Amino acid sequence: SHELFVAPEGHDENDGLTPQTPLKTIRAATLKGYATWETPLVIHLAPGVYSRTTNGETFPVYLFSNIVLNGSERDQVIVNAENTNSVIELYQGHSTRVEHLTVTGGRNLDGGGILIETPSDLTVSDCLISYNHAGSIGGGIGCFGGDLSCFDTVFYRNSSKSWGGGISHQYDRLNVNNCEFLENQSIETYGGGIDCRYSDLIQVTNSYFAHNSAYHDGGGMSLYNCPFLLHNCEFLSNSTRHFLGEGGGLRILQSDQNEPCSIFRCKFTDNRARSGGGLYACCEEQVPTILDCVFDGNQAEKYGGGLSINGSLKLINNLIINNSAYKGGGIFATESAAEIVNSTIADNHANYVGGVFCRDEGNISLVNSVIYRNEHKSIEAEDSAPTASFCDIQWGFEGPGNISEDPLFIAPSNSDYRLSHIATGAPGNSPCIDSGNGLPESATFSFAGLDRSLAKYTTRSDHVQDTNLTDMGYHYPIPGETLHPSVVLEMTPIIQSTKPFHLNARLFNPTDRVIEYPFSLLNKSGMTYSYWPD
Repeated sequence: SHELFVAPEGHDENDGLTPQTPLKTIRAATLKGYATWETPLVIHLAPGVYSRTTNGETFPVYLFSNIVLNGSERDQVIVNAENTNSVIELYQGHSTRVEHLTVTGGRNLDGGGILIETPSDLTVSDCLISYNHAGSIGGGIGCFGGDLSCFDTVFYRNSSKSWGGGISHQYDRLNVNNCEFLENQSIETYGGGIDCRYSDLIQVTNSYFAHNSAYHDGGGMSLYNCPFLLHNCEFLSNSTRHFLGEGGGLRILQSDQNEPCSIFRCKFTDNRARSGGGLYACCEEQVPTILDCVFDGNQAEKYGGGLSINGSLKLINNLIINNSAYKGGGIFATESAAEIVNSTIADNHANYVGGVFCRDEGNISLVNSVIYRNEHKSIEAEDSAPTASFCDIQWGFEGPGNISEDPLFIAPSNSDYRLSHIATGAPGNSPCIDSGNGLPESATFSFAGLDRSLAKYTTRSDHVQDTNLTDMGYHYPIPGETLHPSVVLEMTPIIQSTKPFHLNARLFNPTDRVIEYPFSLLNKSGMTYSYWPD
């Protein structure tokens, strides 16, 4: 790579080739340097503030292909546009990186912090993106085409008048890993933390969304007509403010068939909206799958404290507890063909039907599930025909294998909904043990190439796996378990070369560990080597 050095106390007449002879402005470095796929330009920023006031910086900072803007530490390198323009703008910039710095004080119609206006590819790593504003779309980052990857980055108090307070992404791919979205806001429309529309693929893993808000829908995140994989994310205290707002934590709207669409091991807690406090899903053709998720303490002013479902959805092995709404404290379903399997819906509250409320052909199907300790009623239907089999439903419900006995949760007051087993020292066995339909190993599902069965989970306090017939209700992951999902990322390469080169890739597994692997890559032609890092 070709390296240049910049420091606020430098001088643009310097050569910039060493830390002792730095340039003064980032703009001078981008104009002075030369970057190719084989020889990227790395611009090293010394600690300090880069702004019009401090070093005469000009904004936006234009980044082109194969440029790496590298700070020393994100808290020590501050690039501040002082509300004059976007901080950074990419124009047909491929294989561009921004890392280890703070992007702040940006203000523009679109892309307050970073604007990606034409198809470009950007990786943001270990950055703080804060206090940026867009008069229209993308307060933190506005991406109008191209692959955007964000790793180990915090989005804090960014805002947009329209879509995406933290990130607005359209077309191509978005990959987010180990990021935090805190107190971002969409002032008038959708997606306080993230808003995505017509993207080719959205992957968000190991990330945290807290106290974000949107005026209409998707306080934490809004997804519109794009395939998505969400894994190990937490949505806490996000909200919508409009009297028709949907999806306090997450709003999904799918009218086209998109593959894949899955949410795996995410937690939705204390989110608020008019409908779908935790999650709102309206899916016409696509059938998203929600696996191993927890919906706890979410609130809806009208419908579906935990979830509001319109259309098709699969809920497999979910815990839906302590949510509240006017109708359907746990789940509200309308015009729906949702399948709910091995889930526990308990201790939810509502003025009318605390458990599951179905209306207008909300023909949901419940299997191997527990609906108990909900306020007023477990299930109620208006112009709908829900079915249930092999379920434990308080106050009873007609269907094969159904029971209505106390499931004997271990400690529901402490949000522990495992089942009592004499073998663990409990005074009695739960009637839900071995009362489901089928064997645990037959209850299979898949996420990102990872095949799972309930035989790898437990309903017991001693973490012994489920055996014999499947237990009813939610099964807990076994502590210390290691998962190995297979996720294929097809991104624009950062390097293309006809010469051999060394490659290290950072792989993130579901246990949050980062593992360094050496790779050797050969394509079919045997001539061009390429890789996409991180």
